[in-house]
Order: sequence, then structure tokens, then C-alpha cells
Amino acid sequence: MNKELTTQQQAAIEQFIDLIVTNWSRLDTDNWRHTFRLLINGTFLDCEPDVIAKSGWHVLQEITSSFPPSMGEIVNKAKEIIGSGRARTVQLKDCNKCDQGRRMIVYWLLEHETNRHVKHSSACACDCQHGKAQQKRLGLENIHVCVGKMEDHPRLIDDRIWFQTRKGERPSLEIEKYDMDNFYQFCPPLASDFRKKYQHVLQQIADAQDFNK
Repeated sequence: MNKELTTQQQAAIEQFIDLIVTNWSRLDTDNWRHTFRLLINGTFLDCEPDVIAKSGWHVLQEITSSFPPSMGEIVNKAKEIIGSGRARTVQLKDCNKCDQGRRMIVYWLLEHETNRHVKHSSACACDCQHGKAQQKRLGLENIHVCVGKMEDHPRLIDDRIWFQTRKGERPSLEIEKYDMDNFYQFCPPLASDFRKKYQHVLQQIADAQDFNK
């Protein structure tokens, strides 16, 4: 059974052709459109619609002559994006707010029943194109949607929420540190094997918090 173009692919191909004939108006004839459509359909058969659109803009950026290129030149230039007639992932660049399309969020919630302070951290999708791609690929929640939900969360502790606003940014010690009084309620002195085992770690945390005060 022969594979056929989807409706979305067909629409993207028409947009591709419109871009070409708008830039080189001498090509805008019914005969040229029909012939080129037959030629390009096979090339775009395995491509996502957004890849088809990107390849059109790539052609315009790379072929700058005012003289109309041949159909073969257009197809070959488009293949630099789609890769041998098959879709490939277009390298998306981060914006200045994210790392690979992802932005961190850290927040503290009061645990049900115990009243223990629990720190939560996760990666969210940025608003940029790379972030939208990661959101679709990994199922990440948009950063602003997540922040809005957490800011209104009934168990958010003292507005203790932080989210990344620039590339490479990491949470401050202020948002990372434990409320030691609350912590000790669940790891009381001399009564917890955990506390005995990690006494030196707890002391380092306490010393670091005292130093930064």
C-alpha cells in the first residue's frame, strides 16, 4: 500500500510553494506549480509539516539570486533541512531563559497530615520554540502554567517558590535550604538512625545556613 501525504503535509507543501513563487514571481504559473508539486511531494512524504515549512524558509535564505532557481536547485536546498528526502530533527536553539528548552522550578509544600515541609523540584517547558518541542516530546508542563498553579496552591509554604529566568541559572541557597526546626521534628536528636548516620551532613547544612545569614 502506497503511503499518501496527510492533509497537514499537503497544506504545508502549498505554503512552501507559495513562499517560492512570492519570492520569484516569474515562477508563479499553474504549470510550474503543478509540475513542482509532483516533484516535491515525494521528497516531503516522510516530513512533519513544521519541517516542510522550515525548509521553505531555508531555501529563501540560501538562494539569494533575483534570477529564479531551477526546480532541482530548490529541491536540493530543501534537502539540506529534511535530509535525503526524510524528516530529520531541526536543531532548535535555546532562548536566553532556558537550558535546552527546559526551565527549573523549586517550591515547598506542607505535607498532608504530618505538616512536614517537603521540597519539590522539576523541569518545565520554556515558552520558546525549543521549549514547545520539549513540551511535546517529553510531556513537560509549560513553566508559567506550573508557576501559576503552585503560587495558588493551598499548601505552598510562605511563598517559597522559585523558577528559572535565565540560561544556566540555579536555585539560590535561600530557596534550597531546609527549615531546620521543622526538619528536627522528624529527625529528633539521638532518636533517629538517619540522624546519627548523616549527622555530618546535617551539620554542614546548618553551618552553611548560619554562614549565609
